[in-house]
Amino acid sequence: MKTIPKKLFNFSVGSSFNIVKTLPTCQILANFANYDLTSAVNMVPAIILNNKNAYLTWSLGLQGDVTNNAKLTSLCLSEIYPGITQEASIQISYAEYQTINQELNYLQKRTQETIATAKQADLMVPMPTIENNYNNAQESVNKFNTAYHARQFYQANKYLKEARQDFAIAFAQAMPVRPVEARCVWLDRGTIVSVANPQAMAKLFDRLSEANINCVYFETNNAGYAMYPSQIAQQNPNINGFDALNAAINEAHKRNIELHAWFWIFNVGNTLHNKLVAKPLDFPGPVLTSHDLIWGLAGVNGSLLPPRQHEFWIDPSYDETRNYIKSLVLEVVKKYPVDGIQLDYIRYPFNGKGSEMGYNYLGRQKFENDTGFNLDCLNDEGLKVWQAWKINNISTFVRTISSEIRQINPNLRISAAVYAMPKRMRLNSIQQEWETWVKNGWIDTVNPMTYVTKASELSNMASYVREESNDLALVYPGLSIRQLDIASLIEQLDTSRVVGTLGTTLFAVAQLDDDKIRLLKLGPYRKPTVLTPQSQPIEATKLLFKDFSTMVYKYLQDPHKHIMSDQASTNDVLYKIRVIQSKLDKIDNNANSTQIDDVASDIKILADTVNNWLRLEAFIKRGFRAQYIANYLTQVASILSYAEQKSLSKENKISVKY
Repeated sequence: MKTIPKKLFNFSVGSSFNIVKTLPTCQILANFANYDLTSAVNMVPAIILNNKNAYLTWSLGLQGDVTNNAKLTSLCLSEIYPGITQEASIQISYAEYQTINQELNYLQKRTQETIATAKQADLMVPMPTIENNYNNAQESVNKFNTAYHARQFYQANKYLKEARQDFAIAFAQAMPVRPVEARCVWLDRGTIVSVANPQAMAKLFDRLSEANINCVYFETNNAGYAMYPSQIAQQNPNINGFDALNAAINEAHKRNIELHAWFWIFNVGNTLHNKLVAKPLDFPGPVLTSHDLIWGLAGVNGSLLPPRQHEFWIDPSYDETRNYIKSLVLEVVKKYPVDGIQLDYIRYPFNGKGSEMGYNYLGRQKFENDTGFNLDCLNDEGLKVWQAWKINNISTFVRTISSEIRQINPNLRISAAVYAMPKRMRLNSIQQEWETWVKNGWIDTVNPMTYVTKASELSNMASYVREESNDLALVYPGLSIRQLDIASLIEQLDTSRVVGTLGTTLFAVAQLDDDKIRLLKLGPYRKPTVLTPQSQPIEATKLLFKDFSTMVYKYLQDPHKHIMSDQASTNDVLYKIRVIQSKLDKIDNNANSTQIDDVASDIKILADTVNNWLRLEAFIKRGFRAQYIANYLTQVASILSYAEQKSLSKENKISVKY
């Protein structure tokens, strides 16, 4: 007898079963446990297999509970016919089928467009491989439809995954490589803890470098703990004694990767993090416990935890708390050669009418002194004043920390991880008015946490942030790659480009698995960038404009592939290109705002001219190439707008409003 007990099940006392004699060819699949029989047999067979036959030693449905009966039956079926239970568990409704087809149609269309662009613009891409992957995807789509209509849902799901994967690879390989682009990723606490020695940190950055990532936001503090030996904050006990920040900076700079210190600003504790550092669930974090609980932001009932949330916060209105956070940030700015500072949790916790935070003594006292309102009896007008006061607390801190960082190192880039929700909703719920920070030049980059699964939703959110920023700051949408397979990831990278942004931010390294690394290496990140937009905006402008000019001249020299406009229009375009090139040759990253504005005005006029010039080609047959050429000028205009804002800020020509 072949005995391979895989499961033990307990039925209630009083259950009856048959005791059987097994043959040598039999296999015991499952046993009943805890039956002490006089025959000294302690395990009673529950399921016995012999070839493709199964014997159940109890009365199915009469003995045992429903859950155990279901588990045992499923186990039996899976052994006889591997995969049958998975097939039975997968169902695709007609509504789901329609949604899937819409997604596949979108992937197919965008892949076709991207391939057409690559062909028309003569991009250096592996076209035979791309077309082979595209054809495989088409074949899998046909098989998916056939399997669905035959109600073979397990097979249909398999073909769906294959189609999405092949479309994604073809799509990625055909995407143009941008010479100027921010390829950012958030390096999270969990990953930092897992590489808490120099050798492991080096391997991690080797992996990021292989994917041509060029900007890393390093989680410098988390739940109140520093990820480096700080003189101000307690170091995370899981890496105590190891300077992870210094190691990361060294490894990043060896590989020409920017390293920005990513700070939690007003969030100083997290109940979910407590178990990772062997602390009680209600531990409010090292900042509040080592300084004073009076620093904590509290609700009307005195609780330091906002309703249905798990983070502890310090009061953004109190001078001591603001100075504490400021000193922590400036410690890093003075001690480490970071390339930038990122502000996260730069807001109040989520709160609304009836769940407001800020009833703690210090905050109450400051609000009442500043405004004359009594926090215990606020009318509608008082609530509006309280909200505006909170908004001002956050914005004033951003202004102050930005000014002090730039006094120490004017070249550091300052970014903020923000919410992309509509302004009114955002001000009501978290009092975060990043539009003011952008307009006043306090931050250089906006990293909106656009964590959605659909490309259409990303398009709406990223477009909103870019429109509100008015290209006065660079916008790098945040993608939650944990929620995305490779097809969804490539859709979102493409969508971000279509929206007009000059980079993205992946959250986070912990979810950057081998499949996603491979996709980036095969696709839009297959070559290193020359520059990031934020590092040298004027040089980036020159590089992009040179590429644009090269494409135009290449277009004109290929009579078999372009539709000639009238010679006068062509001469006008070429003349404007020469004028702009001459102006660009005369400026550098220290150019003043007047010089930059002069070039930007010419770029805008050229863009209108080029769109008219290429209109016939776009209308007849080569719209993808025409759009690709025109998009370069959109990117140039975006970087120049940012460069002008930077220059105005240096010249103190921005009127501060908050």
